[in-house]
Amino acid sequence: MRAHSGHFSPSKFAMSLEAAKCIDTGDISDSNSAIVDDLVLKGWCVIPGFMPDADIDKLRTLAREYHAAERYQTAGIGKGGNRSVNRAIRSDQICWIDPHDGHYRELCGERLETLRLAINEQMYLCLFDLETHFALYRPGAFYGRHLDQFRRGGRRKLTIILYLNHGWQPEDGGELLLYTDRDLASAPVRILPHGGTLVCFMSELFPHEVLPARRDRLSLTGWYRTREISLPIFP
Repeated sequence: MRAHSGHFSPSKFAMSLEAAKCIDTGDISDSNSAIVDDLVLKGWCVIPGFMPDADIDKLRTLAREYHAAERYQTAGIGKGGNRSVNRAIRSDQICWIDPHDGHYRELCGERLETLRLAINEQMYLCLFDLETHFALYRPGAFYGRHLDQFRRGGRRKLTIILYLNHGWQPEDGGELLLYTDRDLASAPVRILPHGGTLVCFMSELFPHEVLPARRDRLSLTGWYRTREISLPIFP
């Protein structure tokens, strides 16, 4: 698929017949292969219907329960001592997810683990684990253009975004803009956050941004990471 200025909608997404069948029938192995093929070819992919609507509904309910329990925090930029809150750059709220949480593992954790294994088997990325959070964009919230991994050698290798929204319409806004042209000469791919759609891309290659929405916008966002390596200290 080429970058374009129109909306990316699952109803218009041109998948191969085989890929469409495997997603509709829940054939996990084949859908993982379709994702790996796109990552090898382009470094990014968009997969509508990655998870059944019933599971997306349950994930959305879980995300809302966490919000009601006041587990969300204002999202920041940077890490550790360099972390700061800057609403001129991003204004979403996030809730970090315990990877051992039973509800999370049952609903999507194990499914995402099969994807990690498939990517490692075919692409040799040495992905070790997955860190995830729920992201809530209230009406008007946004996230300016950025990279998820700035410095080479960082642990984040592959970004995943699973949208949890029900009945999203173009007039709701909230598109993800994915800049697939590394020279930024072409218009970005515009992806509507339809529930069940999965977006994957190499974290250090593709700038992206989230436009303001006119209603609450929910996603599960995560990063497959490599193992943290501690170098020996020599006297």
